[in-house]
This record gives sequence, structure tokens and C-alpha cells, in this order.
Amino acid sequence: MDFLKEFILINVLLLFIIGGLFTVTMFLSSKKDKREKGEIPIYSERCGGQFSLINFTTPFVRLTLYQDFMVISCWTKTIIEYHNIKQLKIIGILGTSIKIISKNNNKYEQSIIRTFNKKQVLYLINERIKIHHNKKV
Repeated sequence: MDFLKEFILINVLLLFIIGGLFTVTMFLSSKKDKREKGEIPIYSERCGGQFSLINFTTPFVRLTLYQDFMVISCWTKTIIEYHNIKQLKIIGILGTSIKIISKNNNKYEQSIIRTFNKKQVLYLINERIKIHHNKKV
């Protein structure tokens, strides 16, 4: 009988720990940066991603595109201005990921986003890059 009680207790504790981590991750990725306040998003999505050696599955990453910058949010927020993007590239065996290489000193120089709307995201980012590169000339 003691074994059954311990088994149930351990499973309940694991459930609370995993649920707590899920809740904290969702909360941190939902929290907006001060630059986002007052801005109207062009596009926003919950997706997955890889940053350094850390891999986040859907829905733990928030990708939000604004007029002048994009925000990739999970545990921390990375703000990438469009004119700082050096390269966008589709990667992965099934081509489901977008690698974003930026030339500024963000927390991550390379960000990999796994999105269900790859074509739309690429189109929107490329359009913003064109507009911002023309502004700089």
C-alpha cells in the first residue's frame, strides 16, 4: 500500500512540476517587450524554435512581426530590426524551418524558427527587408 501512495505522490509532483514549467514558459513568451507597446503587429504566431543549443517546441516560441522589427520570444526576447538581417534560409529535411542570421549583437546571432506558415512568414519578412533597405539608401 505504501508503494502505491508513493507512486501516486511522485506522479502528482511530476505533474505539478511539468505544468509549472509549461505555465512559466508560456507566460514569459507572451510578455511583451517595451518596444512592442503601442505597436500593431503585422503577423503573430506561436511556433517552435532553436536558439544556441536550446530547442523549444510549438507553442513555446512567439514570433511577432511589426513594421520596423520582429520579436522572437521564449525565455528571453530577441528583437531583430529588418535592416540587420543578413540572411533568411529554409532549412531542415522537410523544409519546415527558417534560419534567420542577423548582423547585430542580439542575444542570438542565429535564430531558427519552425513555423506552420513558412511561405507567409518568409514573404512578410522579405517585404519588410526590401522596404528597410530602400530607406537606408
